[in-house]
Amino acid sequence: PEDDRPLCDIRAIDEKPYKLLAGDLDSVMTAHVAYPEVEPGPATFSRFWIHELRQGCGFDGLVFSDDLAMGGALGAGSIVERARKALEAGGDALILCNKPEETDRLLAGLDWEPTEAFRRRSARIEPSKRIASREALSLDAQYEACLRRIPQTSRDLIDWEE
Repeated sequence: PEDDRPLCDIRAIDEKPYKLLAGDLDSVMTAHVAYPEVEPGPATFSRFWIHELRQGCGFDGLVFSDDLAMGGALGAGSIVERARKALEAGGDALILCNKPEETDRLLAGLDWEPTEAFRRRSARIEPSKRIASREALSLDAQYEACLRRIPQTSRDLIDWEE
């Protein structure tokens, strides 16, 4: 998929939710969308877009790739090359779910060592406790606090759009 808007329009509209929520988001996922007015390839493999997310929006959480088996990623080479490009662009974690048979090839071919930045970011998404059931989750105070915040965040986003 492609988005033909110029960078100024993307910054003015699409980046606002990320700027608003940057401190609250522990992770985001890239997309295999190309923005040809900015650069030719998909955002998942783009240093520019991940830098824009981190520097332009102030996001310091974990960046997951979109599924590396999707059609929008296939033009970036083999599964190992796609993974390498996503990590070299500044991504932290890889998703591979639509072709699980590629997992062994990816793990055997990818030479990657976690950086200190990755360790710091990934620690943010480690669960602080285990929830045994959906019923237990509904009784969890932290979960309830998050649920109460959703309507306010939604209102903030709606107000931002007006």
